[in-house]
Amino acid sequence: MLRAMRWARAAPQEGFDMNWRRARAALFWTLALAIGGVLIAAAFNIRSPALIAYRPWPPVALAAICLTFAAAAWLTRRRAAMAFPVLGLVMGVWVEAGFARLKSSVLAAPQDELRAVGRHLIVGYGAFDELEPLVVRAGVAGVFIDARNARAKSEAQLAAEIARLQALRAAAGLPPLWIASDQEGGVVSALSPPLRRPLPLSSLAHSGELVVNEAEAVARDLACVGVNLNFAPVVDRNYRIIEPGNGFTQISRRAISSDERVIALSARDYCRALDEAGVQCTLKHFPGIGAVKGDTHLRRAVLPGLDDNDLFPFRELADEAPWIMLSHVTVESLDPARPASASGKVMDILRRDWGFDGVLVTDGIAMTAFAENFERNVLGAMGGGADLLLASYDPDLAWEALDILLRARRGDATLQGALAASDARLAGRGARAPVCRRLAQR
Repeated sequence: MLRAMRWARAAPQEGFDMNWRRARAALFWTLALAIGGVLIAAAFNIRSPALIAYRPWPPVALAAICLTFAAAAWLTRRRAAMAFPVLGLVMGVWVEAGFARLKSSVLAAPQDELRAVGRHLIVGYGAFDELEPLVVRAGVAGVFIDARNARAKSEAQLAAEIARLQALRAAAGLPPLWIASDQEGGVVSALSPPLRRPLPLSSLAHSGELVVNEAEAVARDLACVGVNLNFAPVVDRNYRIIEPGNGFTQISRRAISSDERVIALSARDYCRALDEAGVQCTLKHFPGIGAVKGDTHLRRAVLPGLDDNDLFPFRELADEAPWIMLSHVTVESLDPARPASASGKVMDILRRDWGFDGVLVTDGIAMTAFAENFERNVLGAMGGGADLLLASYDPDLAWEALDILLRARRGDATLQGALAASDARLAGRGARAPVCRRLAQR
């Protein structure tokens, strides 16, 4: 009887303990699945352009977290859970090794083949040392300088770094580099500091004289550090569209005016003033993205159709504009499957309809609207009439683009013809040293 009473008292406790163990096990495996899924997804996306600001730390962090998770699973005797961190670690190593193999394969290509595609890229950089193989071995067309390259430097230091790049080119027997930047003025002034921040053209557009004076000041600053290509002016019309989630494009803060004629007049004055200092201007972003809702940095964005008023500044200046930048917006009425930057149908407006024989450069190829179908869009851009791919934000994408173009060029006669036509255009518009009048006056 006494034994039965003890059992009766113990039974509920044992039941509680068993339920607690089951609940604890369920919680553990739920967390393990969640954390494991995150680790595997992180490993798969470890080379994402979104993480470029943290390189080379993501692989190190992934390895540390995977090893910690594996150790916890071992010590708590949940050893089956070790499969998740091990798989994440293996996948991370596989992704990193895959990029290393790709880069090695590109560098092993015959130099004439590599340079035949390399001269169709402009690349950005984080560390200066990563540029040499691209500038010399691959023979890229140019280098993009932005805030991460300039913010901690004086004008003299920035000029010295650019001079080193041009010296590398000269030593390799290659033509000078295009040294490009986004020095629009106002909110987009990539080289300020160390350069003076230009005034936004929207504040000056009421006076041609003010536009010219500001453009001359911009040209002097750029020329004296060695920049010979400015990705400005923005000739998109201002529709005053403000989207709280659009922190990148912000055309309403960058556009010159809502009047296409004012835009064209200001852009003409601006470009002529830059040209006098040996700095090329760039009209952007064709075919005009002022009315676009959405941000191509983050996702696909659609322009339902073309507007003659949006096209006006580009068409008005097509005979004299040296460079035009192609946007990544999708023009649904012309080509719903591709961004403008990779659509021959969109580029035909410039090349075939308007007879534009200047340089077409894509917007940054790390932007999601382009990068989500990267190989298809790289080939579409170069096969459709573009001259240069802009790998400004993530220079590692330059290696991927080189690999794609190398493989395609060997067996695609259409691409070979498009690259040859582009070579002819680029040969007639080679980079030149800008004229630093500020120094010449001292």
